[in-house]
Amino acid sequence: MDWSFIAQHIPDYVGGAGVTLRFGLCGVLCSLVFGLIFCLIRWFRLPVLRQITAAYIELARNTPLLVQLFFLCAGLPRVGIKFSAEACAVIGLTFLGAAYMAESFRSGLESVDRSQAEAGACIGLTPLQNIRWVLLPQAVGTAVPALFAHTIFLIKETSMFSVLAMMDLMNVADTLRTSGGHTALHIAAMHGHAEVVKLLVGAYDADVDIRDYSGRKAAQYLHQGTSGDMRSLVGALEEEEEEEEEGAAGNGSGRWRLSKVLPSNLRSYRLSHHPHPRHHGTGEDAEGTEGAAVPGKGKEMTRKASGSGRMKPRLNKIRFRTQIIHNTPSFRGDTEEEEHEEKSLKASFKLRPKSNVFG
Repeated sequence: MDWSFIAQHIPDYVGGAGVTLRFGLCGVLCSLVFGLIFCLIRWFRLPVLRQITAAYIELARNTPLLVQLFFLCAGLPRVGIKFSAEACAVIGLTFLGAAYMAESFRSGLESVDRSQAEAGACIGLTPLQNIRWVLLPQAVGTAVPALFAHTIFLIKETSMFSVLAMMDLMNVADTLRTSGGHTALHIAAMHGHAEVVKLLVGAYDADVDIRDYSGRKAAQYLHQGTSGDMRSLVGALEEEEEEEEEGAAGNGSGRWRLSKVLPSNLRSYRLSHHPHPRHHGTGEDAEGTEGAAVPGKGKEMTRKASGSGRMKPRLNKIRFRTQIIHNTPSFRGDTEEEEHEEKSLKASFKLRPKSNVFG
């Protein structure tokens, strides 16, 4: 894990955590209030509101918060109802949390013995006073574990606020991750999750050579105690070998690795630097002298000439230009050389077939 990067952006994380806690706690408080109201509606069995409350609780508990937020920020504006991002966050969290809180309160009330309500009615308490002074204190004590569990659940659901473009803790962390150029493989290597690294490389064919914005690969984030299999999986061993070879090359004891040179570059380099003999006489004399001087060169030249037909057209053009450059006469001032050059040019012109255009 890159602790220096985290330390550098601590103010951003603190600001995102503040936004998350502020709107999360506001949504939790509203959920407690509305949850208690919905619980009392179902407890007193009000004719119409009871059915509406039951339908709302089932709808809220069986739909995800993401869908509810999209409905608030994208669906309602189509009918002319618009809310800010902060209002959508609080309303969506309250809509979800109130349904869970209502069921928690109702389970607490039902856990209280009915004799308690009957005793309150015997001493002359009204139904509201009986709820307020007798039943509710006992119900809250029973429902506290469920209420705390739902509070934690709602705080974790605040990560969905990032879809509203709010700079909460989730959105800040995601922004910092993308600003550093870290992929999922980088993050898994930072935290040392071996199984996640195996899954990304093996099943999803993650690119181990991709670099973040600092120029580092995922293999460079591995810990020192990582096993050799894991380091070879993400290419760490190959990186170390390349660094050793580069260091050896810097000391003068290394040598070229031909795997790093593209074959197309080698072929074009050979064609552009191909040695061509200067013809001082006729074509037959030059060919004879070259054959006599170097016995095996004729075969080599024949092999290269036969292979040129399989090359790309662009490379053939390059070779043709180099031949023209090497075959042009060099004006040195010697009359004998000029005569030989003119004879060789005339001989080459005579060998060229006549065309219909030039006659």
